[in-house]
Amino acid sequence: MKKIIAKGIENVVDALGNKIGALPSSNELYRYEKPQYTFPNEGAVFYSPDKTYSELYKSDDKNILRTTKMPENILDIREKDGVEKSYNWIKKEISNLEKSEIPNTKQDFELAKKFLEQKDAQGISSSLANLDMIYMKQSNRPLIVGMSEKKLMNELDVDAMTIKEAGRDGEDYSIAFRDNPYGALPSTNKSISDYSDIIDQSVRLDTPDAYKNIFHQDKEFAKGYGGELKSGSLKYGSEDIPPSLTDKELSDAQKEIQALTQDYLKDLPEEVTVYRYGDLDNESGVSSFTLNPNYNVDLSLPWQKRLQSPLQAFKVNKKDILASPDINTFFGGGRTFDEQEVIISNDKVKVK
Repeated sequence: MKKIIAKGIENVVDALGNKIGALPSSNELYRYEKPQYTFPNEGAVFYSPDKTYSELYKSDDKNILRTTKMPENILDIREKDGVEKSYNWIKKEISNLEKSEIPNTKQDFELAKKFLEQKDAQGISSSLANLDMIYMKQSNRPLIVGMSEKKLMNELDVDAMTIKEAGRDGEDYSIAFRDNPYGALPSTNKSISDYSDIIDQSVRLDTPDAYKNIFHQDKEFAKGYGGELKSGSLKYGSEDIPPSLTDKELSDAQKEIQALTQDYLKDLPEEVTVYRYGDLDNESGVSSFTLNPNYNVDLSLPWQKRLQSPLQAFKVNKKDILASPDINTFFGGGRTFDEQEVIISNDKVKVK
């Protein structure tokens, strides 16, 4: 894919709009972050090309320096095409959000529209910042910086975008990533060798569906699937049918997955709100939910859009959440998935 961003970016800014130095010839980008974090990955991730400046954002000596390269697939809002694509998405998003009649957002909407009509990089960036405020009031949660940028990048399917902060001069920009890029993932703090082959092979398989079938209500099916997962045949194939898990192996695998999940979700409240499009999965007895109230069904579940399935909110006790595919981030080579998915038994959720 042709590189959209020009080499001539001489200065960028951090997520707070502070000027940082010239873009290194290596296009190296830097960011300091905590060694562990388990909050939902709902906002864009901001990097700086100036290593010295990035050190100013170290909150303590435990912060870890992450590095990455400038990606090829980037939306440049300095360019006419980038402004036009961003303008069209923001205008549509504002229209959709206004239909929700979110309390105390009149001024936010007015500012978002005002900035948008500037039809330039500064206006696009400021309009996105006001969308973040609207999302915060819609979900009744603390502000998640970069949520609007992430939603825009998901819709346009780009890996990163330039952002021009208010009050910056000339070519002062930050680089916002849709996801924390490869080579800059959160630090792992668990050794895969301390866990079973089920966990090892699930990380290797690298799919959000790896854990759900382990909790299938048909125990024989769950043991058969678990045997295939344990043997590696789901990833590498096999001429022979692998042996199923024993009852004890299945029970141990379920306990291990749930223990890791509870560790991953430890910062969430004891009662959690989860969301789902469509009916519960009665065949398996367990269903997939998302922690994200703004989950992009159009992008991720287009068949649900055709079925016109509404988004439903459910309450669940955190201790009853069986699995999260994002536990893979505990291990080297693992990652988070866009769905922010959790697996829960149907009889443990209640419509909110």
